[in-house]
Amino acid sequence: MDRYDAIRRPRHPQAFIEVVQKRLREALTRFDTALEPGTTGGVDIVRKHGEPWIKVSPPGRQEVALHLLQSALVHVNTLLRQDILSEEK
Repeated sequence: MDRYDAIRRPRHPQAFIEVVQKRLREALTRFDTALEPGTTGGVDIVRKHGEPWIKVSPPGRQEVALHLLQSALVHVNTLLRQDILSEEK
């Protein structure tokens, strides 16, 4: 048994490259699917210095952002209620 048999990889270079390319394409497809908008929990792909970059929001900032959003929604809801109640019937 030689080392290619031991690692279960093809001996022919082109066959090896095709296997690696297929695995990379599948992994990138899974990665892309996992990053559907609104499902990442604070993880986003951005550009930094012109290069793709994975950005993860610190948990504390996520909580602050959620609190601000909740406060804004309460405020808007209050304004809408006041507007509806002040309408002439």
